[in-house]
Amino acid sequence: MNVNILFRSCDRVNAFSGGGRVRPFGSKQEITLKCFKFLLKSIRHYEATNQGNNNPLSLYVVDDHSSEELLVQMASMAEENDIKFKLIKTKEKGNGYSLKTCYEYCRDELDGLLFYCEDDYLMTETTVDECVDAYFRLKLISNNEVCIHPVDYPDRYHSKYTPIYPAFIFLGKNRHWRTVAHTTGTIMISKEVLVDQWDKYEKLTNYGVDPAVTEANTINLVYEKYPCFSPIPTLAHHYQFPDTLSPFLELTVFDED
Repeated sequence: MNVNILFRSCDRVNAFSGGGRVRPFGSKQEITLKCFKFLLKSIRHYEATNQGNNNPLSLYVVDDHSSEELLVQMASMAEENDIKFKLIKTKEKGNGYSLKTCYEYCRDELDGLLFYCEDDYLMTETTVDECVDAYFRLKLISNNEVCIHPVDYPDRYHSKYTPIYPAFIFLGKNRHWRTVAHTTGTIMISKEVLVDQWDKYEKLTNYGVDPAVTEANTINLVYEKYPCFSPIPTLAHHYQFPDTLSPFLELTVFDED
């Protein structure tokens, strides 16, 4: 099966979140380059495995009007790692248009597994390998298509959910995997799921345009038909704020060489 990674980049605006909080980990360009660097490391690890030989990987960068400096540095980093990628530039600006470009390109041009990666997710060396392995393993157990979310979000262990956030637990290659019902846009799904649930993904492309559109009334509904799993411990950090970092994965793992 083909494995397609779509990395959505944009350093045009610095990243803010609800309440106007500015991210503390650097400029958007610095965050994007760091996350891209560790994604490349994870791809290199994956391609050295038997799984990588059996399930060839292609990398796509879907860029939303980033600076030329960012694109040049990303190309240089990929070349240093002997990894090629196809650059797809969005015609219009905005998160919704970036999503729309990703989904329509996958629907029209790609087959196999689709791993959508936002540019502020730090991946470990084994992220790609373990996510692909989990997809095949959990699909077999579930006798159904499954979705893979590489992040163990800390809020699943807080008092936000009442009663406590429930989960079924399964064994993976090197860690446990738990069922989840909420994700962000960083997700691995099959082309089959994208096509079958197209209305929900298409609706998500209005995220940031229509304030009524959220993950809760779009992609989270996908998991009612296709179970979604996250790793314990996590395989990635949402590199946004200290309170979005997942437990049991030290930031020192991502210290620059």
